[in-house]
Amino acid sequence: MRARYSAYSVDNLDFIRQSWHSTTQPDDVDPNEDGFSWQGLKIIDTQEGDANDEQGEVEFIASYILNGHAGTLHERSQFQREAGEWRYLDGKAKKGDPVKSQKIGRNEHCPCGSGKKYKRCCM
Repeated sequence: MRARYSAYSVDNLDFIRQSWHSTTQPDDVDPNEDGFSWQGLKIIDTQEGDANDEQGEVEFIASYILNGHAGTLHERSQFQREAGEWRYLDGKAKKGDPVKSQKIGRNEHCPCGSGKKYKRCCM
């Protein structure tokens, strides 16, 4: 999960595609759009996914900034082993949780957690 998040953060599209399970793998993966940046990942819960398991689930919240607005993606993802490697099978947005977005002021602290003001950091 963390490796896929990191790959999305730096637009490593080859890794993202390779980490997808062959039964659900898309033909191509789109890069992040202009004005979009991932800001952080918080793992909420995991089920199975240990060394002896063949499948597992990860619930996470990933925060991002899109054109000066902060938002979050809250998802529960399914992973399955394929050829000995963990592969992303699919994910579902957490039901009942509204998408959160807020305008970030220039002088507010940056949501990336750097401690700097937004205008001096990720703006």
